[in-house]
Amino acid sequence: MADIRFDETKEMIRYWASLGSGPHAPLRADVSPRAIARFLPRVFIISKEDGVWKFRLAGTEFYPLYGHELTGQSFSAIWGGDFAAVAAGLDAAASAGLPLVVSSDAWSMEGVVEAETVILPLRASDGHGEVDRFIGLQTFPAAPPWWLASRPVLQASVKTTAIVGEGERALLAQARGKTVPAIKFVERPRAFLRVVETRLTA
Repeated sequence: MADIRFDETKEMIRYWASLGSGPHAPLRADVSPRAIARFLPRVFIISKEDGVWKFRLAGTEFYPLYGHELTGQSFSAIWGGDFAAVAAGLDAAASAGLPLVVSSDAWSMEGVVEAETVILPLRASDGHGEVDRFIGLQTFPAAPPWWLASRPVLQASVKTTAIVGEGERALLAQARGKTVPAIKFVERPRAFLRVVETRLTA
């Protein structure tokens, strides 16, 4: 499955796609922690405060993974100098109401491991069409290196950011019970942003 490597990412997108209806992003209130219980230690929520994307919540695995508390911190804290690429992806995902997938390398003093982060837009209410929050999941290989549980990640180095795009429109429409109009995206090569056409089937 090109550009989406981990099954947990696919499952999180499927769950998100099953929420709500119509062309807009799902409502925050529709997300059930019980439905994604096994992912919760690596789930995070971000929102924009005074123009800055910040962690409102970070699951229990993030503290040992990054070596400090992330809740209340800027979302840029885990991306370092590559955050511009992620920020451009967030803007595009919020505008389109579609998921953003970030492929990255997580670096520690012991080595590097591949990571995949899916970031899913949410709305506050039916009367509020704009995305004001994202729920996300960060995933690592099924057999991670020994040090991932004991050596903090110093920085995630972004390889690509991609909107899960036009190839998913029929799936989203089916999941939400309505036809979703097509959306055109503008490629932003300087920010590593591109549209991915892919399928969520295993």
